[in-house]
Amino acid sequence: MAEAGPTDQVLQFRVHLLDITPMIWRGLQLRADQTLADLHNAIQVAFDWTNYSLHLFERRGRSYCEPRAYGLFGDDATAVKLGEMRLKPGERFSYTYDYTAFWKHQIRFERSMEAKLRTTYPYCNGGARKSPKEDFGGPWYFMQRLDEHSPIDLIRQGYGLLAAIEKGERALLRYIKAHRHEFPEMLYWLTIDQFNRKVVNSRLKHYALGNPAWRERGDT
Repeated sequence: MAEAGPTDQVLQFRVHLLDITPMIWRGLQLRADQTLADLHNAIQVAFDWTNYSLHLFERRGRSYCEPRAYGLFGDDATAVKLGEMRLKPGERFSYTYDYTAFWKHQIRFERSMEAKLRTTYPYCNGGARKSPKEDFGGPWYFMQRLDEHSPIDLIRQGYGLLAAIEKGERALLRYIKAHRHEFPEMLYWLTIDQFNRKVVNSRLKHYALGNPAWRERGDT
């Protein structure tokens, strides 16, 4: 079922990455009859992860994950419905993704409510800041890179580009050739405080409808 009915219960979660400041967070709503595996996929979409690495939920001394031929072991997340977990408002549990980088997320259950008509779930109801790129190596390295890309450093890079433009086409082409590998990362850090909820919900809607397009990552 894609769209929720009027009597369906929805659970609202707030998920944020630990050891990163300012906070990077997402608000996620899922139906009570959806599973921890659905929450896993919703987190993957909301944080623009690739779902390539292993993951693990941990709550009250128990571990949950999707079954794989190799890797971590825990209870089957596809068999655990969110509504059957008896979550209490304010309760927290963890979700770790990629056991080399250790992207650890804290999940806080906020409240349950009635589903909205013509709304598909999972649904992202809020968030802040762009998620780290998966190859950044973990929170510590992300924070180190953040320090290296302060607004002053980005302005300095911008002045270098402007200076090349003023010197003419040949100087600009030389500058672009010398710095072309820096531009994608420069754009990332210039837009680090942005979060595109529309892109996330478009992918989550594809997920709810069973459309493989939900796996196509976008700039969130």
